[in-house]
Amino acid sequence: MRLPLTRGCATFEPVAGTVGLDAGMGKRLPGEGESRLDLLSLLGRNVGDLQEALGALEVEAGRRLTAEEHRSELEQNLALTLASIDAGMITTDLAGLVVRMNAVAERITGWTQQEACGYSYWDIFVCADRTAGLTGRNVVQVMLEHGFTMEDAHRVVAVSRHGPTTPVEVKAALTRTGDGAVRGVLAILKDVTAVVRAEEDARRLAAIVESSTDAIVGKTLDGRITTWNHAAAELFGYTAEEAIGQSVRMLLPADRLEEEMDIIARIAGGRVVPAFDTVRLARGGRPVDVSVTISPIRDGAGRIVGAAKIARDIGVQRRTFAALRESEARLKFALDVARIGDWDLDLRSGTMQRSIRHDACFGYRELQREWSIATFLAHVHADERDVVALSFREALRRSQDWDVECRVVWPDDSLHWIRIQGSRRYEVGNPDRMLGIVAEVKARS
Repeated sequence: MRLPLTRGCATFEPVAGTVGLDAGMGKRLPGEGESRLDLLSLLGRNVGDLQEALGALEVEAGRRLTAEEHRSELEQNLALTLASIDAGMITTDLAGLVVRMNAVAERITGWTQQEACGYSYWDIFVCADRTAGLTGRNVVQVMLEHGFTMEDAHRVVAVSRHGPTTPVEVKAALTRTGDGAVRGVLAILKDVTAVVRAEEDARRLAAIVESSTDAIVGKTLDGRITTWNHAAAELFGYTAEEAIGQSVRMLLPADRLEEEMDIIARIAGGRVVPAFDTVRLARGGRPVDVSVTISPIRDGAGRIVGAAKIARDIGVQRRTFAALRESEARLKFALDVARIGDWDLDLRSGTMQRSIRHDACFGYRELQREWSIATFLAHVHADERDVVALSFREALRRSQDWDVECRVVWPDDSLHWIRIQGSRRYEVGNPDRMLGIVAEVKARS
């Protein structure tokens, strides 16, 4: 039987009688030597080609194995990275159909990878207020038209197939083969629920700060102003644009520089700075009396990076208190000249605050330790005590002013006439009080 030998598209057949040695005679056939040499040469060349081809296959197989291992390593690294930042991943093929999802993407979309495979990207990743025309198009084509890359981030609200929504930051890009051909889309989904909440809290806090009637100033530990609300602008006369970035020294009188440095040192050291009254400078060098409260500002790691100062203008308050003290001094002077005592009775406890002139009307040279309505009635002459007590109760019951004249017995047993007047007051913090005056009067016949 003859076996054809092939190489490329050519077929070679051995010449008859040239297969080998004659088995019976052990003799060489005519022309046998030359034909055998040609055959062995041909076989040698085919074996060499076969070995070369096998070698090339081994190299290609090794290259492909290395590429697969590299791809597997990259996918594992990507999966670990995404898991560490709690990010989802969706990949599609060239037709825009989902081929892979991770656990985070499953949670956001409500689809498992097994359920999602073969469905359109738009069917799986549903967003509120999405443009209607997108859902019927291949996501790969949309990406090609818009030229999106991983640098482009979009904030959307993802809608799970089960109903819940999740604020998500989406970054997507085309995936390509080794020769640059488009293979599909890779979308990275970052759940930004915590970020959205933090932004809402920051906006709420900013609104509170801006609407505060107290000046709120933020500063770094080196004394640079970082925040400046509307009340600060009103109090100090500088706009936020003028103040932010400037040194807080612009608000300090020359004799208060050490005070500010001490405050910064305390804040940086984590020590508490109690509220205190001080003086600061407004535009033009005008001094402003302020009450200051200072709190540390910390970064995300808890490190103190600055301070927040709340300053309240107490100039009006101080002027009001000064006017009140002056008014009280004038009233006291007038009462002393007229020999009139004043009193303030707490109707709940029965205790009374009085002036020395009040006690003098009852024969005392010094202010007594305690006094009450019972103490007063004990000094009233026994013949008039019940009538005076009844008049007091009736004034309270009818919410009327109390006005009575009566005799009182001094410590030396002498009798003296007095006139006592009171008016009920209802005030926040002390809802039931009676304020009044008392004075000696001439004896009645």
